[in-house]
Amino acid sequence: MGKNSYGQNRLCLLAILFVMFQCFGIMGTNARGSDIMPTDIYYLAKSIDDSLISAYGLTSIFEKKMLSSNIRPRNSYQKLLSLADEFNLLHNNAISKAKLDAARQVDTLATKPGDLYNVLSLIKNHLVRKDMFFESAEMRSPKTPSDVTHMLRQISFHHIEIAEMKNIPYDWSTPAQVYDAVMRDILPVVTGVADEAGVEYEPYPFPRQPEKGVIPRNITKIIQHIYGNIAQYYKKKGNYDSLVLIEVSDCDDISPGDSFDLVKAISAELRAMSGDRQPDTKVLDRYKTWKASKEKIGPGDVYRLLQHIYILSKTILEHSAK
Repeated sequence: MGKNSYGQNRLCLLAILFVMFQCFGIMGTNARGSDIMPTDIYYLAKSIDDSLISAYGLTSIFEKKMLSSNIRPRNSYQKLLSLADEFNLLHNNAISKAKLDAARQVDTLATKPGDLYNVLSLIKNHLVRKDMFFESAEMRSPKTPSDVTHMLRQISFHHIEIAEMKNIPYDWSTPAQVYDAVMRDILPVVTGVADEAGVEYEPYPFPRQPEKGVIPRNITKIIQHIYGNIAQYYKKKGNYDSLVLIEVSDCDDISPGDSFDLVKAISAELRAMSGDRQPDTKVLDRYKTWKASKEKIGPGDVYRLLQHIYILSKTILEHSAK
């Protein structure tokens, strides 16, 4: 009986120690997540970029202006999700669909630095397994969420070089990618705000003929104006602190990828202001039919769609002033 009692007590003690270890381990992980700062995210992203540059012998240099001077984690996170999809295309679905689906469930308003760190860690883990990862040698200095987004854009820029090197077809940094992002992330919100404000409008007609002479700079500027109108509308309704978007000059080298990154950044703001509005199914069906009939979506097509949204956003603002 004594030996059995001793054995049972020993097993109980081991069980208690195991539970305590698990609890402290989980608590430690959560605490680590809550302690993550933009500087930590930036240097993890920088290490990933440096690792890709080294592994693939990349030579292209990313020389772009920042999107905004006061980016928030929720804006960076939307860009990061699209970057993770790019990485998966280049690395044979290295990140499981289940993990990416879980990452997409993060609430926009509740997005924290730790959420970005977790997704970047999925990318890092694959590079580690392939013996491709190394820590950046750059001396650390304090970074902001705006720096983080800029670094994520730099990784996307290098993803294009890798895709071309590996002859992998991609649709990044194209007018078609921008059009799709506007359809899914901006149009539903602005039409929803119009409904909320009691503004009547006609559904977008999906014209076959594009606007002529459009360049990516025109597209980026009109996106900025749309956001400015909707931000002004919500400022009048309450205390909304809008993004300060960096002005685009005629000398700036703007690509469709820059326009896409801007859409992803402001999509988080639109969701934060008005909720997660989904595209109307009838509009999506008409979009799919129109897209199937087009040989190619060009800048003029994107501009036509944005013109429609801009006019509606301006009408909303004018209506709210009455």
